[in-house]
Amino acid sequence: MVERGHLVAIPKDSGSSDVSVLSPQTNEKPPASVLNGSESSKAIQRKILVIMIVVPVVLASGLFLWATYVREWSTYDVAKQVISDPSIGSPGFTHSLAGKTVTVGGKFTNIETIKTSQGDLSFLTLNNFSEIRLVVWGDVPYKIGKRMSMEVHFEWATCNEERHVYSPQIDFPWFVLPAIGTVEDAVSVTSGMVFSVEDTATGGIYVRIFDQYPPVTLANANCSLSAGTSSFASEYVDVLSGWGFGRKLDSIDNMTKTTSVNGSITFSDADNNGLFSRGDFFELNGIERPQEDSGVRTYLLIVGRTNATGTMYDPGWIGMTYLVVMHRGLVVYESEPPAGRFSVAPDPDGMKLTCQSLTKPVSWDNVSIGLMDGMTFVSWDPSSGALNQGLSCEAYLGAQRLGSLDVMCTVGDVSGNGMLDEGDYYLFAPMSGTFSSTTNYSTYILYEPTMASFARAPIFSG
Repeated sequence: MVERGHLVAIPKDSGSSDVSVLSPQTNEKPPASVLNGSESSKAIQRKILVIMIVVPVVLASGLFLWATYVREWSTYDVAKQVISDPSIGSPGFTHSLAGKTVTVGGKFTNIETIKTSQGDLSFLTLNNFSEIRLVVWGDVPYKIGKRMSMEVHFEWATCNEERHVYSPQIDFPWFVLPAIGTVEDAVSVTSGMVFSVEDTATGGIYVRIFDQYPPVTLANANCSLSAGTSSFASEYVDVLSGWGFGRKLDSIDNMTKTTSVNGSITFSDADNNGLFSRGDFFELNGIERPQEDSGVRTYLLIVGRTNATGTMYDPGWIGMTYLVVMHRGLVVYESEPPAGRFSVAPDPDGMKLTCQSLTKPVSWDNVSIGLMDGMTFVSWDPSSGALNQGLSCEAYLGAQRLGSLDVMCTVGDVSGNGMLDEGDYYLFAPMSGTFSSTTNYSTYILYEPTMASFARAPIFSG
C-alpha cells in the first residue's frame, strides 16, 4: 500500500495489522542484513568478471603450451624455429626451445645411412621434407612408408667458439662438418698425401700417413694444428683458407723434431728413413671434446713445406686432414670414397697402371676406369663377378674409340677376390697403332656411388 510521500512496509504475514511507515527523509541506515546481501552480490559479480577474464587467458596459455611442446611437430615446424642467432649471426634454433623436448613425427619417406667411425649414422626424412632430418645412431627402429615419431631435445651447445641452441636428434646444421673432411681428404690425395685417422685410448687423435707420393724429406717439412672458431657455412669458408683456418694451437717447424712447441703434437718416423712415408704417424693430445651431445669441435692438421731459409711458408702445404670431434668421439664418414695411388709403366701391349696403395678395398662393381687424350674421353666398368674367380684373374672389358685409336682395357685382380686393392692393375692396349709421344693421356678411377675420382692416377704419353 502506498501513501503520498511515504513508503508503507507491509509485513510478510498478511494476517498482521501492524504497518511500519518509513520516511524517505530518515537518516536511519538499512538493516545490516540488507547491506551484507548487497556487498555479497557485488563480490560475486567481481568474481564472475575475474573468471571471465582469467579463463580465456588460461585457456590461451594452455593452447600455446600444447601447440608448442605437447602436440606432435612436423620437421617443417622444426625448420620454422631456425634463426640467425642475433648475437653471433650464425644459424641455430630459437633460444626459447633450450631445455625443451618436443615430439616430432610424420610419414617416414626416406633414409640416408652413412658408416662412420662411431657406427652407423642415419638421417631420416619425414613427409618428403629434407631440409630438416631426424638423426639416429645405430639401428633404425622405423619402417619407410609408415608413420613414426620420436622425441627431440633442444639444448645450449658449443660449435667451436660459438654457442647456439641445437638438438642431437636433428641433423641441422652440424652434419655438413664431417662432409667438409671428405672434401679436404680429396684435396690432400691430389697433392699426394693420404691420411688415416682414429681415436686413441687416451682421448687424443691418431693420424697415420697411409701414403705419400712423391717422397718428402722430413727436414724440408713442417706441420701445424689449428682449432676451428666458427660454425656452419663460415666454417667451410675458413677451411678453404688452409693456413688461415681458425685459431693456431701448435706447430713443429721442422719434422726432424718429434715434439711440437706446446707439446700437443708428437711425430714418429716409423721406419727411420728421414722421409714422410707410409706408416709414419702423428699423435694429437689435449684435443677438447664438447660436453653436450650436439656440440662439435673441429681441428685442421696441415703438413707443409719449409722454404730455403728453414721457415714455414703458406703456399707450401703437402697434405691436410680436417677433424670433427663430438661428445661421442672423432666422427669420420667412412663411406666416403677411398683414397689411393697408381703407378704407370710400359707394357709390351701398351701401358699398365698398378694400384700402389688404397685406404680400403673397393668392389669392382663400384669402380669406373676412364682414359682421356685431351679431346676424347672413354670409360670401362669392371664387374666383380668376372674378377672373383681365383688368383691372377683377368677380365677383358672390350675396346673403345679414343681419337684415332681403338683401345682395349684389361683388368687384373691379383688375389681374385672381386675387390680392387693393392697390386691389382689395368692395362690399356691400342688395337692398332701406338699411343702418341706428343699426347698426354690422363687416367681416371671413379668411385661410382659418388662419381668422385678417388685415386691418384698418373699421366702418360707414348
